Amino acid sequence: MYDTEFLEESILFLQEIEDNEEKKVWCSQYSVYRKNDNDLWDLENSLYKLLHKLYEEELVPSNYVDIYETIKNQDLYLRKPAATEIMELSTQQIVACIAKQARNDYFDNGSFIFRYVAKGLILAYLQALLSKLEIKKE
Repeated sequence: MYDTEFLEESILFLQEIEDNEEKKVWCSQYSVYRKNDNDLWDLENSLYKLLHKLYEEELVPSNYVDIYETIKNQDLYLRKPAATEIMELSTQQIVACIAKQARNDYFDNGSFIFRYVAKGLILAYLQALLSKLEIKKE
């Protein structure tokens, strides 16, 4: 269904950002409306490749809004969920949260980087998805 190898690689990459204060600050200050000269790590390019790959890996399904509405919590994708909240979600609901974060970049240019990566939100949801998939394998 979902490529766990892609998820693992993405999680490692995003965890490196989460663990590095300079990278997190760079992401939080990112803007598509100005030149980002201080991108010492090529994060902009790498993160937009990741965003594109989320679509390729079908983690941004066309019906994500319908699935998200079943959560009954309109702001969940905007914050890190508690472990109990994430475990209550189905795999498809977690994917819908990931999709909302990815699609939001279309409406709010750069938000994938300055909001969802910088705050560790996309990392949290990818980790949750991988955990759900591993539980289902058992």
